[in-house]
Amino acid sequence: MSKEDYEKVLGKIEHAKLNKLVDFLKSVPSFKHWSKSALLKLQYFCKKQTFIRNQYVYKEGDDPDFVYIIHQGEFEISKKMRPEKDSDIDL
Repeated sequence: MSKEDYEKVLGKIEHAKLNKLVDFLKSVPSFKHWSKSALLKLQYFCKKQTFIRNQYVYKEGDDPDFVYIIHQGEFEISKKMRPEKDSDIDL
């Protein structure tokens, strides 16, 4: 295989990856009205991140560094609640 043919194959693979990412971003309600050109620019800032079950992304009070869009799987958001003080009112 020549260098040019090899680069064509790689180019097609990369183009397919970009189209797949753009299609995914279009499926996100916040981005559905964005142009393909804008989404292609946005993809430069995207990074795929994989997490394992029960792994913390960040904890309450932390300043997040990223915006996460769930592509596959489940994600749980939780908040710790302080118990209310007992009332002194008798019923």
